[in-house]
Amino acid sequence: LASIYALTKYAQERAVLIFGDAYGVDAVALRLFNVFGAGQALSNPYTGVLANFASRLANGQRPMIFEDGEQKRDFVHVRDVARAFRLALEQRQARGHVINIGSGRA
Repeated sequence: LASIYALTKYAQERAVLIFGDAYGVDAVALRLFNVFGAGQALSNPYTGVLANFASRLANGQRPMIFEDGEQKRDFVHVRDVARAFRLALEQRQARGHVINIGSGRA
């Protein structure tokens, strides 16, 4: 895996699914991509990038670009994330799986 962060995320997913299997608990792991929506924190330059850009532009300022500006990220609206959580709870075929929750566009 590419980083300690990725390794710990993977280990957590596996632990949830193994626990579910061992104890007969319905479990699913959802991998959320970059969630955005109302109330987005401006203080985090990565998770709040859309809110940060919008706020700066609305105030006549240029958006702050980090690193080389060539990064691509998959953003997903919080309503779509909520829907994904609901579907994961309702759809039996989701159980025991890891599911990516994103827009599919970067």
